[in-house]
Amino acid sequence: MPRLHHAAALLAALLPALALPATTLPSAPTALASPPAHASKAVPVLHVSVGTGACATAHSDLARVDNPCWLQLAVAPGVRLGLLELGVAYEGRDLLKAVTFNLVRPPAVTTLGATASFVHEPSERWRLSAGGEAGWRRYMDFAGTGIERREGAADTVYLGATGRAALGLRPRGGRADRLEVSLTLRSDLKTAHATVDGVPWSAGGWSITMGLGLVSEW
Repeated sequence: MPRLHHAAALLAALLPALALPATTLPSAPTALASPPAHASKAVPVLHVSVGTGACATAHSDLARVDNPCWLQLAVAPGVRLGLLELGVAYEGRDLLKAVTFNLVRPPAVTTLGATASFVHEPSERWRLSAGGEAGWRRYMDFAGTGIERREGAADTVYLGATGRAALGLRPRGGRADRLEVSLTLRSDLKTAHATVDGVPWSAGGWSITMGLGLVSEW
């Protein structure tokens, strides 16, 4: 009997300790942090810049038009899928002609192509990308003198490569805008030909454009 009473007393002393409240139980392991939003869905991207550079010349037997790329507007909308960015790229001076109602028509080169780039963000401040593009290029308004009453259009196809570096902060939500510099190299795959006022013209070769602008991601 003394042993039975001793066991009952020991059990009565242990019961409060065994009845732990639910709040003291170890919590379930937390879920892993979700990946960045742009890693799991398509994110719209827009590059806008103003640049300068040098383009291939247009020439005939009697004349030569040098460096028609002293001012270029570039717009490149696209979609980012993780580290891959796909889009289209426009570069030219058609806006200058539009705002002057086609009165100012300097020699110009217009490009329109498809792009594919790899994007790397070493930190929230930096956005780096490098890729290639391919498309159509038109040399325009190369026959004549001055910046008025010019004519001519010659079409060709090209391949190119673009590198970009952008600096700015990425907010936790909403649109991210960064200041961006870019360098683009393009090469025509064939020489473009056109006849203006009975005179044969040719254009084609390498071009380089350096731009400064903004890149936005949503």
